[in-house]
Amino acid sequence: MKNFTTSRITLAITCCAMIMGFSVSQAQIVFEEKTGQDNPFSTLMPGQYASPAFTDIDNDGDNDVFFALEDGSIAFYKNTGDATQAVFEIQTGDENPLNAADGIAYAGIAFADVDGDGDSDAFVSSVYAWIKYFKNNGTPQQAVFEEQSGENNPLDHYEEGFEGKLDFVDIDNDGDLDVFIGDDYGSIRLYRNDGSADNPLFVEQTGADNPLDQVYAGDFAKPAFADLDLDGDSDLLLGVEDGNFHYFENKGTAEIANFIELTGDQNPFFSFDAGTESKPAFADLDGDGDLDLISGNESGNIRYYKNISTTTLIFQQLSMHSPELMVINNEIIVKFSEYDNARSNEEAKISLYSINGAYLHDYKISLTPETRLPLPMLPQGIYLLRFQTKNQTKTIKVAL
Repeated sequence: MKNFTTSRITLAITCCAMIMGFSVSQAQIVFEEKTGQDNPFSTLMPGQYASPAFTDIDNDGDNDVFFALEDGSIAFYKNTGDATQAVFEIQTGDENPLNAADGIAYAGIAFADVDGDGDSDAFVSSVYAWIKYFKNNGTPQQAVFEEQSGENNPLDHYEEGFEGKLDFVDIDNDGDLDVFIGDDYGSIRLYRNDGSADNPLFVEQTGADNPLDQVYAGDFAKPAFADLDLDGDSDLLLGVEDGNFHYFENKGTAEIANFIELTGDQNPFFSFDAGTESKPAFADLDGDGDLDLISGNESGNIRYYKNISTTTLIFQQLSMHSPELMVINNEIIVKFSEYDNARSNEEAKISLYSINGAYLHDYKISLTPETRLPLPMLPQGIYLLRFQTKNQTKTIKVAL
């Protein structure tokens, strides 16, 4: 845990329409490609068909990157810079915790803490229709990956499309991670987690139960999820064979997704061509609290698109002033400068996620003049805080 004694967060978390004032985010999504020295990947050549996945594997507060490659191997580049200026250096042999992982050919990779122990576990796909699971039996600072098979692999039963490319997201807002898998024919399957955040049970959803069941944008589909418009639910960016990015805005809710493709000028990624078989991923590489876009491709070049979006907050004042959130002595303090006693029986849920959307912790509170919540053990960085009542859900970003 970083020392939060002197840190303080004051947020307009004015988010529940029937309970208090709230702020509504309106994001104008703008990404700008960076090249040369402005692209921290410009000198990296990890290998053909590079598919990136980001995680803070050494718990030092910045994003490291792993690339799944054509030959099935996993290349690891440690961020030896910091959270605001990434510098990636390749790690080989024993310095690469997934050096022994073998995806056979045309591998994919995704990270998710599926056992609730606070570190990143790894899933590796291949040219064949199966997915390997590598449980992290180390620590958040020192990863030790051990392959799990049979019933110990929660995706052992995946036997569908070839060259599966994964991304984990809590698509139904139930506090655990679900997984979408794109394949060589462009299908995107949903395996909903019907278990829990620390004991997953992934069950395929078909037909209307899969919000991407009818989506086809091209072969070799690679999904990447992020709340790009800051409306509290996850949107989808899809990389495909032609190298273009297809953007699907979630017009539904955090609980029930409804993805609508935006085309032409409505697609903020319309002008980008990332190269054949674009493989997008999101990570905050400049420490500004929003997610940048990184994409591999067939040739092994890594494209970097900086997020320069702008956000407008619309403030509405209702029966209670917005709560003030402070982090002091490793506690989240929720405090109202004015309080409406008529709301004292109402409850709220506060959930904490990583900037990449991985579920970390949640709290259930009654609305009182002041509430103190203990922080879990977390490295310094940007996180997502979701405040939810029966009337409304709103997600905002916080710096810890």
